Amino acid sequence: MAVHRIVAVVVGGMVWLQMLAHAQLPCDVPSINQLLVYRIEDPSVYPPLSIYMPYDVLLGYVALDSLHRAPRPQGEQQVLALFQRQQTLTDTARKILRVYYAMADYNPILFQSAIMYMRGSANSPWVISSEIRKKLIPTIWKDTLQKQRLYRGLFTSDYILHVRVIDTIEFHTTYTEIVVSAEVLDVIKGQVLVPCGDEGLRQVSLPKPNAIGNLTLSNDPSRCILFSYSPNWFRYVGGDDIDWAFLNETEELGRILVPGTEAIVMLKFGVLCIGDSSVFYSLAPIVISNRPSERTSCGQGIYPVVDGIVQDPMDDFGFGTNLSVEQFKQRLRERIAAIRNW
Repeated sequence: MAVHRIVAVVVGGMVWLQMLAHAQLPCDVPSINQLLVYRIEDPSVYPPLSIYMPYDVLLGYVALDSLHRAPRPQGEQQVLALFQRQQTLTDTARKILRVYYAMADYNPILFQSAIMYMRGSANSPWVISSEIRKKLIPTIWKDTLQKQRLYRGLFTSDYILHVRVIDTIEFHTTYTEIVVSAEVLDVIKGQVLVPCGDEGLRQVSLPKPNAIGNLTLSNDPSRCILFSYSPNWFRYVGGDDIDWAFLNETEELGRILVPGTEAIVMLKFGVLCIGDSSVFYSLAPIVISNRPSERTSCGQGIYPVVDGIVQDPMDDFGFGTNLSVEQFKQRLRERIAAIRNW
């Protein structure tokens, strides 16, 4: 199969929504048990091509369309077989991952809209996406756990941002949700930000206490982001084994994002429910590792900046544990630049 045909099938599969298993969730918005909810509508034209897109982004959206029209289930079978042959960072794997990264970085909102437009496909691309996270990346970067974490972070995140927290509010149900209003100081990944208001991407204010409208926002709407996290999420610090029965507050993430603080955050859209012509999402930090044995320092894609130093005590990515925020961002950009040149 020609390389461009391989890329067309593979990229389409791997960018498919990782949570396609949620496709049967009803979309009764008031019943969603979260305070911050975003609605992204299906594209009005598909595939959503533009002459202004970089070549790799154009290629990716053509690939999505190719997978959507591929014979079923042969498309999925071809991709899975191809993945099984990628034991190292081959030229094929490089091209697949390069195109995938370019699409997500160019416009995460368009990216989500386009892949969810394909939610009726019978080629089961969510299986392919799972293979990327669980098998392809660990296989290619099997030499060190730090590289696995790094590339999971880079390829899973919709946004990687340096932010300053402006305000927070809390919502209490079975767990605590904290909605963060932050000023974006620097964009590392995700060149089109989620609007803070109701323009463009629609933000849903649910009829619950502490509505989103009570948050203080940035004076510059173009440099603002709203996302949520829970202080009850667990940090994996210390030993290789954790007995869940004995976890206590010392292992919890805690309220590490408070007004005035800065952080590097890795954010990901997560599906809450699916309607006829739009999808409802949360936006929250990613889980870099969900296995305690991997000893992830924060485990939730949040790296606070204290006195100009990024707090990463377990050296998640192999960058070092005492880097300035500029040094930390430079390390990320060096890896991203390498991906773009694969």
